[in-house]
Amino acid sequence: MRGGRVVTYQDSTTKAYERAIAVYVRQYAPKRPISGPVSIRACFVHSRPKRLMQKTIKGEPVPPGLMYKQTAPDLDNCFKALADGLQNAGFFNNDAQVCAICAFDYYAERDAEARIVVAISELGPGAVQQLT
Repeated sequence: MRGGRVVTYQDSTTKAYERAIAVYVRQYAPKRPISGPVSIRACFVHSRPKRLMQKTIKGEPVPPGLMYKQTAPDLDNCFKALADGLQNAGFFNNDAQVCAICAFDYYAERDAEARIVVAISELGPGAVQQLT
């Protein structure tokens, strides 16, 4: 905190990632930003590290398909950068409009490229779901 205000730090790599997302997705943005609540489903598929490109590690098979990723960057940080990039591209006015999230973090299939798969939905008034 500085002067009674919360101050956050965002490194240059994260800023560049957000800008790259915004530049790439801008072509898919609606003519006018969504003004109501939004749901985002996202699958972050990261490049496989070399150690997972092998068919076996210590005699254990390495699956050729998607694998859950449990390393940095964390899923929540990836999602925040995605939401900021989508906001900057004009999908919605403020990332505070994101009221529902479903996100997954994977390593890519063997010999496949990294990618982000995103689905954005406007949540109408009848879309409220309550957990009981």
